[in-house]
Amino acid sequence: MFLEVRNLSVNFGGVKALGNIFLDVSEGQVRSVIGPNGAGKTTLFNVISGLIRPDSGSIIFDGEEIIGEKPWEISKKGIARTFQNSQLFITMTALENVATGMHSHICSGVFSSALAVPAFRREESAAFEEAKRLMEFVGLKGFEDFASSSLAFGQQRLLELARALATDPRMLLLDEPVAGMNYEEKQRLALLLIKIREELGITILLVEHDIKWVMQVSDLISVLDYGEKIAEGEPMEIKKDERVIEAYLGKRRKIA
Repeated sequence: MFLEVRNLSVNFGGVKALGNIFLDVSEGQVRSVIGPNGAGKTTLFNVISGLIRPDSGSIIFDGEEIIGEKPWEISKKGIARTFQNSQLFITMTALENVATGMHSHICSGVFSSALAVPAFRREESAAFEEAKRLMEFVGLKGFEDFASSSLAFGQQRLLELARALATDPRMLLLDEPVAGMNYEEKQRLALLLIKIREELGITILLVEHDIKWVMQVSDLISVLDYGEKIAEGEPMEIKKDERVIEAYLGKRRKIA
């Protein structure tokens, strides 16, 4: 199993955020975690990416325990993450934002950088060329020199995705990737996720509120409610699960 979450629990001041969560993600999968507000979805991501240390449990990534690792150490192991709210550098161009994702792969040290020695200049040039390629890959060709703050919201989300891809990940954690997007933008992102999996071989784990979109893109779905996993299965199974329907809508309604 590519990612194994075992018996994971997190409490904040006596309030249970996650309770005994088990989750397996296979390599090459598009896996979604859904649930109402406060279900614990983002907390789960924060633990996997090293921002929060759990009270108990284990997370194995590609055979290696990552609990206790720093966020940048987890990133180097091949897990990249986007956030609910924009984390772009607003004073940088779109291209510069993407290029920052490659800093951990540039071998030249601070001394070489300060002197702008040839080795550093070559690496920097290669980084910007790769950033251009990734911008084209996500559909942002022609926006390289735009200020990141001037891009439309949906474009900013794509820019964050390009920057995450610049870290050369093996797994992407996408935190509410379609939040604020219109229908057309959501459909383009759905196609892009397929492209990322099929052409780049990257495993995707996402949390999202848009259930219809999740049903469209996911291989398997896990459902959290009040910090506990209440259901897991393929999209059509989840759509018909009474526990999921009750958690979201109440007993007498159905998920469209």
